Amino acid sequence: TLGMGTLVGKGELAQVVDLVKRYGDSTLGATGFVPEYVRAMQAYERARDAHKKEVGTDPALAALIEEPPKDSQTKDLYRAVASQFAKAAADPDAARFPQARVRAVMIGGLALFYAGEYERAATEFSAVATPDAPDDLKRDAMWYAVLSLDRAIENGKTLEAPVLKKLSDQRDRVSVLFVAAYPRSDRAAQLLMRRAGTGLLSDDKAAEILLAVDPVSPVYSAARRQAAKLLYQAYRKARGKERDFAALRFAGVAEQVLASEAERSIGDTTSQTAKDSAATAVLYARQIADAMLSITSPDVARAETALGNLDKVALVHNLDLKSVEPEITFRKLQIALAKGDEAAATKLIEKLGGGDGEYPRAAARLMYRRALDAWHATSRPADAVQTVAQGQRLIAQIESAGGKLPEPTLAGVYDSVAAAAFSLATSDASMRDVAVRLDRALIAANIKTEISLKRLAQSAEAVDDLPGALAAWKELVSAIPTDKPGWYEARYESLRILARSDQTAAAIALAQHKALYPSMGPEPWGTKLRALESQVGPPPAIPATTTPVGGHTGGKSGGDK
Repeated sequence: TLGMGTLVGKGELAQVVDLVKRYGDSTLGATGFVPEYVRAMQAYERARDAHKKEVGTDPALAALIEEPPKDSQTKDLYRAVASQFAKAAADPDAARFPQARVRAVMIGGLALFYAGEYERAATEFSAVATPDAPDDLKRDAMWYAVLSLDRAIENGKTLEAPVLKKLSDQRDRVSVLFVAAYPRSDRAAQLLMRRAGTGLLSDDKAAEILLAVDPVSPVYSAARRQAAKLLYQAYRKARGKERDFAALRFAGVAEQVLASEAERSIGDTTSQTAKDSAATAVLYARQIADAMLSITSPDVARAETALGNLDKVALVHNLDLKSVEPEITFRKLQIALAKGDEAAATKLIEKLGGGDGEYPRAAARLMYRRALDAWHATSRPADAVQTVAQGQRLIAQIESAGGKLPEPTLAGVYDSVAAAAFSLATSDASMRDVAVRLDRALIAANIKTEISLKRLAQSAEAVDDLPGALAAWKELVSAIPTDKPGWYEARYESLRILARSDQTAAAIALAQHKALYPSMGPEPWGTKLRALESQVGPPPAIPATTTPVGGHTGGKSGGDK
């Protein structure tokens, strides 16, 4: 009795519990924190023993001891235990034993958790996780608070929406606090993986924590996979210069995951684990190829290594890759083009075909962009021919997928292909026809630019379509402000075309122009207009009320330049 009293006085309650277990509780007394605490601990051990009997001795089921029991009587034991600990913690004498009191609240929370009383358990755990609590106890309390709130939400489908939201907000708040306080713990990684995609933390911060998991940790591989997933999402969202950095950061992690998963899948070809690893390896190989071939300076070697691993895993497991074959073919096309292997690129284009799937369209865009860039860089006719060929192929694919003018992407291709075709029009009538067709389509869709109208006017005149040429130039006269040099060019060209079919009308229009602009206009258009005036001769006498022929009907008015 004297020894028991000494231990109680020193707060050595763990030893008190042990002595009571050996010699009984007759020396404890009937009331007070210590007796209540010790008897609650004994009751908790009895509840745990009952729980263990329910689970059994099978090692494969050992983890179930951390799950609430199914037996209602065992749950009742836990509820009774929770009440005993609550009574102990509320005893006035508990203030003499602050650490033991905190442990009483913690174990009471565990008893409620095992009883399936998740909301009450979360309240108890939250009460433990105070700044002055022992760190190990605080860490465990925060973890179990998150688990309890998770279970409360999962089992609370009948709860009203405001209650569910309150529980969700509370869980997220505790989760963030836990990850911030213990970022290098395995449980932080587990928590991030459980809450993946919920915006608990920014992708960058979550990836940083997952990558800090120790290689000896049992969650290391899972953490790396989740980190790679987050980094790939970050790469896909990134724009501009940040995209290259995000791609390289992702690849650095994903290549490790790929190597690990490929090795695991090849070492064992029959188990479900090996098959899952093979599927994971294929996924990361595709993502690495995407990232490494999309950066400003494509890293062909790393993309080839990734696809080589994919081929190896697919061969060993005899995987059916038909669903991703177009994507893989497209990546190989990118590699062939980056290496300058035109023969291989041609074969891969043929393999992809001209369908309207995502990757045939991507291949068409790639080939068109490549040809257009080459033509812009060199102005060589051969590159213009390729631009027209690849552009028309892309237009056909976009339109077969439902794309229509005035869709900006399609309009841009129309314009560039028309420009390339127009550059070849003097030596190839078929190219002139392509330019006319595309420019007319743009104008019909009300996409009218100065360049496209000029192209159409010149092409129409080349095939003696004078009404078409005149209509295009007059459209420009109406659209361009008179204080812009382009207006005088359009005015001259419209009058020149008019003179080819009706010199009288041209003479009248020239006289009216001169009345408005005595110098006729800035050079070189003033000289050209005066020459045209000499060519068509003076106009006939006209009534003062005559409406100007071919006059300016739109744009900004301005004086003689």
